[in-house]
Amino acid sequence: MKVIGVCGSPRKGNTEWLLRKLLEGVAKGGIDTELILLREKDIKGCDGCLTCEAGGKQRKGICRIHDDMHEIYPKLVEADGLAFGTPVYFEMLSGLLKNFMDRTCPIWPRLGDTPGSSLYSFGDAMLLL
Repeated sequence: MKVIGVCGSPRKGNTEWLLRKLLEGVAKGGIDTELILLREKDIKGCDGCLTCEAGGKQRKGICRIHDDMHEIYPKLVEADGLAFGTPVYFEMLSGLLKNFMDRTCPIWPRLGDTPGSSLYSFGDAMLLL
């Protein structure tokens, strides 16, 4: 089993700390973990071309934008669980995490059964598990 943590903070701070603590706890249960720091990735914005939606639910999972998402897609698809962390800006998630989530469109159908649905807010940070 493997759980992927995705940190949507533009800086090293509370959100990253919370995700690291969460993943440490998961790892104590014998589960592999990995933390993806979006601030260290080159992820361009979705341009809404809808090329990724060709094929409907049978889509190939390909985005025409070439950046670091292409190395992340397989990790997300193979993960047994996902944990998203974001600082809270204007009572919403960070732009880094929103952009990342938009770019998961090519693989949405394959993420359908991956656990990751509980939202926790800690003052200036949120965790989505």
